[in-house]
Amino acid sequence: MKSRGGAACALAVVTCWSVAAHAEQFVVFDETWNHSADLPDSHYVADSTAETPADWTSPVDYRGGTIWVYLEVFTKPTDTPTRFQACFLGSPTYACTLQTPTYTEAGTYEWKTEWNETWSPPNEAVDWSQGIGSLSAILKDDMNGKPSADNVGEEIAALYMPSEVRMVVTVVSPGGIYVPPEPTGAGGEGGGSTTGSTVSTSSSSSTSGPATTAAASGSATTGAGGAGAGGASGDDGGDGCSVGSDEPESLWTGAFLLAAALFARSTRRNLRRK
Repeated sequence: MKSRGGAACALAVVTCWSVAAHAEQFVVFDETWNHSADLPDSHYVADSTAETPADWTSPVDYRGGTIWVYLEVFTKPTDTPTRFQACFLGSPTYACTLQTPTYTEAGTYEWKTEWNETWSPPNEAVDWSQGIGSLSAILKDDMNGKPSADNVGEEIAALYMPSEVRMVVTVVSPGGIYVPPEPTGAGGEGGGSTTGSTVSTSSSSSTSGPATTAAASGSATTGAGGAGAGGASGDDGGDGCSVGSDEPESLWTGAFLLAAALFARSTRRNLRRK
């Protein structure tokens, strides 16, 4: 009985550790590209990452969590006010985050969208249990227009593009702590470093989608290295593990090793009895 109890304890610890580690957040999009004037309707589209779950509602329900967009602007042709927006291309429709605070220079910009602040076409909703296939990053003007050459002509498009950027979109579970990506050139993605402003904002006032009316500018506050904090720790999403998300990594490592040792000891005892 003791052996079986030890094995059950070990399995519970391993399961709890695995769920908590997986549930905290995932990166759905991490792309670096040159946003050129010939991109149709000013959309850059890429597939979601391999770590994106097939179902966003189970075993972890990410609805009610937060979406963080991290944008590095490496080059910008003029100081014309510009914004970016990320849209999840799901089924049967799409859903968009809030937009960046308006920016006029190269730099790093980061903003948070609460789940209930996402925008979808009227009377439509994404079926999040089906996940998403891809994401669209849209460069816009400060009136919610999409200034690609096919929309506004080459002369006006040249005020905004080409612009080399990197965008990282991270989905954080309810109660989770947002961990921002490594900046380019800091041992993560590689490449050059950004210059200019570093701005972080928790909520832009714009909730309009790609085809809606003019969006108001968000209130931007100067951040520290572009790192924002989202949500509170300790919410386990109802899986029964009840572990704070700010626990030291070494504690998780120790728990995992202890569980593995207990499981191995239990297995050896069972083999001897046979």
